[in-house]
Amino acid sequence: MRCHDFSPDDSPQTTLKAGETFEATWTMEAGHPGDCYFYLSYDADPSNAVNFFKIAAIPGCGAPDGLNIPASVTTTVLLPPEVPACDHCVLRWEWTAHQQVVDIEFYVQCADVKITSTAGPTLPSPITAIAGIEHLPQDASGYRKVYNGQGPEEQYLIGPAVATYSICSIGAPGCISDIGLAPITQSTSQVSLESTEPQTTTPSGAATECNCNPDTEWNGGFAQYALGADFCSQNFGGANPWISGGSNGGFSGAAACVTEYTFQENYWQILVGEDALGKAPHRAFAYAQFCNGKAYSECWTSEKVTFSFSLMVQGLSLIGAYVKVLFWTDAGNILGLLPPSHPKGDGKLRLITFMTDDYPNSWTGEKEIQESVWYHIQVVFTPATGGVALQVDSQALDTGNVPVNMLAATNGPQIGVYSFDYATQSWPAELLMAQESDR
Repeated sequence: MRCHDFSPDDSPQTTLKAGETFEATWTMEAGHPGDCYFYLSYDADPSNAVNFFKIAAIPGCGAPDGLNIPASVTTTVLLPPEVPACDHCVLRWEWTAHQQVVDIEFYVQCADVKITSTAGPTLPSPITAIAGIEHLPQDASGYRKVYNGQGPEEQYLIGPAVATYSICSIGAPGCISDIGLAPITQSTSQVSLESTEPQTTTPSGAATECNCNPDTEWNGGFAQYALGADFCSQNFGGANPWISGGSNGGFSGAAACVTEYTFQENYWQILVGEDALGKAPHRAFAYAQFCNGKAYSECWTSEKVTFSFSLMVQGLSLIGAYVKVLFWTDAGNILGLLPPSHPKGDGKLRLITFMTDDYPNSWTGEKEIQESVWYHIQVVFTPATGGVALQVDSQALDTGNVPVNMLAATNGPQIGVYSFDYATQSWPAELLMAQESDR
């Protein structure tokens, strides 16, 4: 479902110019009602284009009433002026057909294109990894009801948002330029984890980067998943460093590694799309298994245990959803992100601590942060008492307790995205959260 399994041309037969319109024609043997979308990929290998951003959406796919699409439709599409030159990019056309009422049909085609442009490097947002139809609603109820008078209107369009663009430096993750797309290790909107073992000695807290000698056998480094290990096969009951969580609160399953989870070098990226809009909660996280499935009493032998990760967010300020980042059971809230547009956001993007509920109505500590800036978080657990102490960039943030028998636990805490969207505003871009954790 990327390009209908067709191989690319050796060289593009069509040249497009950034900032100008081009004509696109599609022919329909069966003019089912539905909507059409255009995507573009700058991936270095056109035969395996994976990462796409949306440049246009066509309500009704050419049918004025959104129902009876003509046998041939020609329309003009604006190639965004922000996109840079490209010797071989992939233009992708996608059609969702809604005529079955209780089910949806999907069609796709691609074209190899050359792009001329004077634009410099730019970061499209959102960038979506496409494999099948996981980037689209998974239930027919998520699509417009063509026979109930819905559409064709923009409010019924689905999938990733049409991209917006920001200036970036060549080589920055997700940045596109005339040399292609830089590997996405962080991008549009994020929280990041690059992980190894926790230390079971008392930390000095002197450095902003964690350079400790692990005293346990746990290796939660994400590089292993970027190199081919399957993170989404990490399930309950195994001797794993992680359990891939999500879905309805249990094991995520393989789909999460196609649509939401990406691993590169030592980074875990979590891409949260429009399926989280208005949802409370949306789950995309992992359970740590610090003793590889055994009770923590078997490997947590010191008074205190330290775990660290670095976090960066992008795009969170544009939405109203509250995001739990670190928690140990639903009642054990430790660290969250409160955006400025949340009803209690107070116009500031903040890290908040030990939240009393999932709205949240109250919390005990906070720190104002900025987007696109990395923050190093150090978490010190005191297993005997359930105590938790937090530092940000080596500065004390807050202390509290969670109602967890840590030494009896075999998994936890949970880290990632656990979002609650009680706001009424729409999401202008996808929220990407990546996690980078240290020892």
